[in-house]
Amino acid sequence: MPNQPPPPPFSALTSAAQLARYVRDARESLGWTYAKAAAKCRVSYRFYWELENGAKPHAQLDKVLAVARGLGLQIMVMPGATPR
Repeated sequence: MPNQPPPPPFSALTSAAQLARYVRDARESLGWTYAKAAAKCRVSYRFYWELENGAKPHAQLDKVLAVARGLGLQIMVMPGATPR
């Protein structure tokens, strides 16, 4: 991923790439390597790396939530736009 400004603190996720940026920013702010982050989040190194690099667009929700929890992130669900 090219260098991009960090996303705003609260924004609606619309892509795996946006989630990947949040995950990368959180890991880097903690000073963790990929291996340490994967271990702390209790997921495999490969899963973690693919999630953070946007190569896991169809990831299992329980694993995504484990990564968020392990990095101190919260994923919230709230009403948004009217469904089509």
